[in-house]
Amino acid sequence: RIFHVLFGLRTFHLARGEHQISRELSEQLLNLAQTIEDDELLIEAHQALGTTMFYQGELDGSKEHLEKGLELYDIDRHHTHAYRFGQDPGVTCLSYLSIISLSMGFAERAVTLSAEAISLAERVAHPFSMALAMSFAALLFRLSKDWVNAKEKAESAVAISREHGFPFWEVMARTLEGSILAEEDPNNGAEIIRKGMENWEAMGLKLGFPLYYSLLAEALGRAGKAEEAIEIVDEALELGKKFGDRLVEANLFRIRGDLALAWDQDAGEIEDAYQHALVVSREQHNRSFELQAAMRLAQLWIGQGKPGEARNLVEGVYDRYTEGFESVDLRSAKEQLDEL
Repeated sequence: RIFHVLFGLRTFHLARGEHQISRELSEQLLNLAQTIEDDELLIEAHQALGTTMFYQGELDGSKEHLEKGLELYDIDRHHTHAYRFGQDPGVTCLSYLSIISLSMGFAERAVTLSAEAISLAERVAHPFSMALAMSFAALLFRLSKDWVNAKEKAESAVAISREHGFPFWEVMARTLEGSILAEEDPNNGAEIIRKGMENWEAMGLKLGFPLYYSLLAEALGRAGKAEEAIEIVDEALELGKKFGDRLVEANLFRIRGDLALAWDQDAGEIEDAYQHALVVSREQHNRSFELQAAMRLAQLWIGQGKPGEARNLVEGVYDRYTEGFESVDLRSAKEQLDEL
C-alpha cells in the first residue's frame, strides 16, 4: 500500500514537471521494492526512476533502469499492471527506450523498440498504453524528421485519445502535429503548438515543456520571427533549470545559435550557443543532438575560412555511428563531409 501511494505521488509530481521531487520518490520506490524483494514492484520502481531520469537528461542511467524493468517484465504475469498502475510498464519502458536509442545514435534500434511497444500495447489491449506508445512513436519520427510516419502516428494517438477520453495524450499528439505542420506552414504550426501548451498548462501539467518550447521556437524561426523565438528558447532554458528538465537542453542551445544566426547577431554569440550545445550533448551522451550542433558549428567555421577544423568536428561525430545512415541528419552530415 505504501508503494502504491508513493507511486501515485511520484506520477503526480512528474506530470507537473517537478523532477527532483519525482526523482526522490522514485528512489524511495526502488529502495522499498528491493527491501521486500518484490519483482512486481521492482518493475514499476525501475520504470519510475528510468522515466524520471530521462527528463533530467541522464540518458545512461535512464536506459539502465528501463532495461532492468523490461528484463523483469513478462506479459503473462504482469499484464494486469496496466490497470493497477495506469499504464503497462513494458510499453512504457520500450517507448522511452526508443527515444533514448535514437538520441544515442541507434536510429534503426529505436524504430524496432517503438514497433515492439505498439505491438505489446495491442496484446495487453489497454487503450491508455496504446495512446502512450503512439504518442512516443510520433515523437520518435518527429525527432528523426520522418514527417510522414510522424504524422501518421500522431493522428493515431489523437484518434485513440479522443475515443477513450485521454486529454493528456491528445494534447501531446496535437502539439506534435503542429510541429509537423510547421515544416510547410510555420505560422499555423506555431499556433497549434502554442494552443497545445496552453491546454497542457490548463490541466496543471508542465511535463516536457522545454521540448514543446523547442518545437515552438523552431516554428517561429521558420516563420521569420527570430526575436520572439529567442525569447522562447531563453524561457525554456530557464524553465529547464528551475525544474531540472534537461532532456532537450543541448538542442535548445543549438536552436538559439540558429536563431542568432538568422537574426544576424554577433558571430561570437552564435558560436558560444553551438559550443554549449556540444558540451551538453556530450555530457549526456546524446549523439543525435551532438551531430546537429557539430554540423551547424562546422558551417559557421566554413564561412570563417576554417574548413579543416569543420571537417574534423563533424567527422569525429559521424564516424562513431554504426547504423541509421539513411536518416536525414546522417545524410546531411555525409553531404557536408563530401563537400569539405
